[in-house]
Amino acid sequence: MIYTVTFNPALDYIVSVPDFCMGKTNRTVFEQMFPGGKGVNVSIVLNNLGIVSTALGFTAEFFYTAGKDGKRARTSGILGRLLHAAGTSERYRPGGRRDAGDILRGAGSH
Repeated sequence: MIYTVTFNPALDYIVSVPDFCMGKTNRTVFEQMFPGGKGVNVSIVLNNLGIVSTALGFTAEFFYTAGKDGKRARTSGILGRLLHAAGTSERYRPGGRRDAGDILRGAGSH
């Protein structure tokens, strides 16, 4: 068993906005969320290589509205679900918060 530690994990949120215009209302056509952070990334790669690992660290405890049903979700729960979906176990405790966002201009693919 290998343990990785990420003191400040992130939820990387990717959206696709065709024809992005500054100062105007833009609509997303595609959204995706990934767990992120150095230890988290290492745990996912280890799992892909068939090596058992557990991601450890601290997560923020804030809520946001998730999905079209309007249900509120806790970030640590989302991080845990994403890691479990990637085949990695996790043990996170409430802690700091980090939001990550990138804006890519152009006709990217997803």
